[in-house]
Amino acid sequence: NTYSENTKVQIAFSEGEITDITVSKSSGSKQIDEIVLQSVKDYMENAQLPKLSETSVQAIKNANGNNSFKITLSINF
Repeated sequence: NTYSENTKVQIAFSEGEITDITVSKSSGSKQIDEIVLQSVKDYMENAQLPKLSETSVQAIKNANGNNSFKITLSINF
């Protein structure tokens, strides 16, 4: 099997709260993906995320039609 040294994880937010964390690009190894995903989940549970300003929330709402957005983390190992 050929494995990638990169995994991408997508984090979805709504109203400033995390609603979902998923692997969006696999390393090619289910075990590695699960370790990366659990590490990101553990980190995000303990991270003190900055609050979005009203201007940022309004910009997201104008762009998406709601207060939901996603970020993607690219993890290299």
